[in-house]
Amino acid sequence: MNAANQIVHLHVHSEKGSLLDGKSKIHEIVSRAKEIGSPAIAITDHGMCNAIPDFIAKCKEEKIKPIPGCEVYHTKNRLVKSEELRTLREKICIKYKITDSKGKPKMKALQDFIKKIKKDHTVFEQEAYLLLKDYLMGTEIDLFSFEELEETTEEKIEKFKKDIYNYLDHGNFHLLLLAMNNQGLKDLYKIVSDAHINGFYSDPRTDLQYIKENNLGKNIIATSACLGSYLAHLCFSGRIEEAKEFIQECKETFHSFYLEKQATDVPEQQIYNKIIDQLAAETNTPKVVTTDVHFARKEDHEIHDVVVAASMNKCVYDEDRYHYSKDHYIKSIEEIRETFYDEEAIANTLKIAEMIDVDLPEKPVFPTFIIEGDETAEELLKKKAWNGLFQYCLKNTNIDFNKYANQMQYELDVICNLGFADYFLIDEDMINATKKAGFLVGPGRGSAAGSLVAFCIGITAVDPIKYNLLFERFLNPERASYPD
Repeated sequence: MNAANQIVHLHVHSEKGSLLDGKSKIHEIVSRAKEIGSPAIAITDHGMCNAIPDFIAKCKEEKIKPIPGCEVYHTKNRLVKSEELRTLREKICIKYKITDSKGKPKMKALQDFIKKIKKDHTVFEQEAYLLLKDYLMGTEIDLFSFEELEETTEEKIEKFKKDIYNYLDHGNFHLLLLAMNNQGLKDLYKIVSDAHINGFYSDPRTDLQYIKENNLGKNIIATSACLGSYLAHLCFSGRIEEAKEFIQECKETFHSFYLEKQATDVPEQQIYNKIIDQLAAETNTPKVVTTDVHFARKEDHEIHDVVVAASMNKCVYDEDRYHYSKDHYIKSIEEIRETFYDEEAIANTLKIAEMIDVDLPEKPVFPTFIIEGDETAEELLKKKAWNGLFQYCLKNTNIDFNKYANQMQYELDVICNLGFADYFLIDEDMINATKKAGFLVGPGRGSAAGSLVAFCIGITAVDPIKYNLLFERFLNPERASYPD
């Protein structure tokens, strides 16, 4: 197929990674891409990368270039969470006299105001006048000179707006990241892992400062994403200069940055597309088109709508719920051009695809256990295992220590030689965390119950020697495949 009649979908959600949001299975997405003659297809689930290995394997099988990515949740500072945000709201209430007769912050009144302007930024001034009547009618005092500050109503509203938007900038916004190569994929995994471990608040969140400080964007292509993006938030709140600054920051953070338009019939998106055109011209930033795919084919829209309603605990007939456009599917180039006229944005989907070359590693990649100090994973596992065995023998003096010690040494040699020390330490850490959180943990099941090491470090609760269980069913040097 002529490249002029091709398009690559770069913003795609799957059933596996975007739970109760993406409808299509991996094979359906790849099959549809092949059907429309696309040379490549992306996977960009919300805040997750778990679909990427299966996606790459399926694309390779179908001779289509895989573009692994993620629509991450981006915020101003990923470390600012519940308590800090509550403190910000309280300060706003006190500063602008949103308080009751006893001076207590009226948090609900502020939150109701925030909900209204998040839905429609154009009502800010109107709602602010109602909320701030006490503040607007009062007189402000300079705390240093104790003189009255002569501020106009407009100046007070503007100051309030600045503080409100500073608070809203800590929200969870979308940003689309695409790995260019295997290093980019590793960096993407690191960004998403940190978002879950350190940035999680309602969603797994990252921020540009973290990505820049750790040099994680140099092998990643980014786009501004959808109406739920930070760029859209800035644009619809009238902060165009800040939007330009954000674009520049993204250009400095990533290998390349594109302004994302979408070929859908959503009215707000049509407005946003025109703003994107303006920003692209004024900042010399390339554009790209997507359809923010949530289902592979147009006829899947109705089923997807049921899934979305279920995810929101709503009935499909409820009017007060979010509805996706019927256009969020993998459109052919002909379908795109029926309503979308931007050949540059279309051509750039192919340009991005050409820049990407990612493959699966030849061997399975296992996570490493984080250890404080200079010990290796093998040394730490041996120490924990032997200590566990000694404790067990002290409580059970009638057992044959030499028999247990010989089995322990044999298992540790096999485990360490096969590179599974980290695997055991991570499992032990997970089991301990589960118990500490107060959840019941079973005694263990499957072939792992045959391991004395697993028993001595608390992964299982069954003495394999006492019950004549075989360690070799779990691990042995002659086994070609990895255990389950």
